[in-house]
Amino acid sequence: QEEQNKVIRNTEDKNLIVEGIAGSGKTSVALHRIAFLLYRIPNLTSSNVVVFTPNKVFSEYISNVLPELGEDNTYDMTFYDLLCQNINEYKDIENFTDFISRYYKGNVDNYDMVKYKQSDEIIKDIDSYINNLLSTIKFNNKLEYDNFIEIDTEELNNMLNYKYNRFPLFERIKEISSNNYEGSTKNASSIEKKLKELLNIKLDLKDIFNNFYQSEYSKYKDKVNDKYLYYEDACIFLYIKSLLVGFNTNHVIKEIVIDEAQDYNKLQYLIIKKTFKTSNYTILGDTNQTINPYYKYDSLE
Repeated sequence: QEEQNKVIRNTEDKNLIVEGIAGSGKTSVALHRIAFLLYRIPNLTSSNVVVFTPNKVFSEYISNVLPELGEDNTYDMTFYDLLCQNINEYKDIENFTDFISRYYKGNVDNYDMVKYKQSDEIIKDIDSYINNLLSTIKFNNKLEYDNFIEIDTEELNNMLNYKYNRFPLFERIKEISSNNYEGSTKNASSIEKKLKELLNIKLDLKDIFNNFYQSEYSKYKDKVNDKYLYYEDACIFLYIKSLLVGFNTNHVIKEIVIDEAQDYNKLQYLIIKKTFKTSNYTILGDTNQTINPYYKYDSLE
């Protein structure tokens, strides 16, 4: 059909959002679009393409389409896969299906709190919390190491807040330790550990994450399990971690397809965009098919 052809063969727009009702062929169009782009764009291969799918069943459902169109299969992943790849601080992370099931089985203690954790509003609150942390963190004492390194407190804070402030916080500490000691990596990591001990804030991601929920910036007070992360908390933890450690950017992926777009909140899109900074996007969905009970778009505009 004419509209489907427009989507498949559009090479002028780097980013497309396709909104269509159930059964309108959005997924088929997306896969045909990938095949077309692989054919048309020089040096683009299936290894440069990622399809975000809602679950593994869906991935299996579409796995034969591209080979039938004469192309190798692309990478497919869920947002849960992205969480698991980037979070190693917790033993177990809830997946999206269990997150939804918890609501429909009535296993949610505080609906409003989960809704807040899924909201656009929380992004601003986290940003304010992290900005405050970055503006108040400082070294309390000078660095002394093995009788041959000594850096006074003022110089340490100058490096932290000015010289290396283009780096995420955790990287700043690494830069200070490695650029002031040219020796074995073992000693550099010992200096890094010592530097962390000299700060006025405990530089532990789990602590910083939990402290957000106890701070004035969070609308709700909460205490997160030390080993198990609920899905809504995992999204927030990854965002906080990425702001402090740096986003695990991927420049290999050039084209991204996101299907069932209505079930991703703004925070998830922010994480995807900052992870795949140089990618083009084809985003497909239908607001009437939303299954996330905490987040609803009026339209995909």
